[in-house]
Amino acid sequence: MIMKLSRFIYFFILISLFSCRHDLERTNPLDPNNPDYMPPEIALLSPVGGEEVLLGSTIGISWSSINVSNVNIELFKDDVLFQVLATNLENNFSFQWEVIGSNTDILGSNFKIRITSSDNSDIFSQSNNNFTIYQTPIGPNADITLSKPISSIYIIGSTIEIAWNSTVITGNIGIYLVPYGLSIGDPIAVVSSSTTTYDWYIDPQNVVAGSSYRIRLVSTSDPSVYDESGLFQLTDNITPSIIVNYLNGPFTIDQDVIPISWDTNDINTGSFMIDLLQNGQNVYTINSAAPANPYNWAITTSSPLIVPGDNYTIKVTWSVDNQVYGESNPFSLLSPVKDPRTRKIQIPLIK
Repeated sequence: MIMKLSRFIYFFILISLFSCRHDLERTNPLDPNNPDYMPPEIALLSPVGGEEVLLGSTIGISWSSINVSNVNIELFKDDVLFQVLATNLENNFSFQWEVIGSNTDILGSNFKIRITSSDNSDIFSQSNNNFTIYQTPIGPNADITLSKPISSIYIIGSTIEIAWNSTVITGNIGIYLVPYGLSIGDPIAVVSSSTTTYDWYIDPQNVVAGSSYRIRLVSTSDPSVYDESGLFQLTDNITPSIIVNYLNGPFTIDQDVIPISWDTNDINTGSFMIDLLQNGQNVYTINSAAPANPYNWAITTSSPLIVPGDNYTIKVTWSVDNQVYGESNPFSLLSPVKDPRTRKIQIPLIK
């Protein structure tokens, strides 16, 4: 009798568990097979259109949704994607957007916000009508002057300093990485206008190797106030290299001094040979083991090969590996200007 009762209780518990699990599956609102299933849906609540947004301000983007876990937030201009504001953002139904841009294209009356499911781009909602982004100019004396980085090569995964000075800038300064040929950059950071440096970690997750990048600093209140660095290279693996800095010729023989300077990457030992070239051919060795950088070369006619002419360059070579060198921009050498007071006068002999 006890044995039969135990078997009955066992089968009763088993059937109950199966029934409960079946009921859970049947009532799960996320299950598409459930008759009460509610498909994913997003409804943008703000901005819906007609708003006027001040550049540099922060506005709230809000929405409601059903069965959406993560979202992407995008800014459209003329119904074309203009800027990605957030990706795979946890669905908290709101987002604080600091309205900034890398150039004056961020201004206008033709913008919309779109919220999209990160899992399904067909599920989205956007502003019903356009809204406006406007600015308050900060004055003609406002200025930003970028001093770092210089044209060089930097390793992805390292940290470099971005440095600048600013005048009459209110609000913040946006820092952007701009690929060559583009005017719109990828945001790096937004900092107070009272700061003058920023340590930029070159994140491998956000950048790819390339040879023509620029850093752009922009006033968040007035994107017409900005400055840019020269072009530089981002690389995954760096090799020894030399970059000879620009020479502002022409130079006059026997009168001028050429300030020869160069930047190096991954070079910590050895010295440098400095040569004068013309049309790619070695003319004169200026110094076989330059003791300092920069090196000031007084141009003299100590060599008969140093003559007035065009298409001269300076070549700087690493003593450890002569395949590692840099060459300057072309310049001209001019004839010395003679002082008329030193003109030689020939006196005839008296017989």
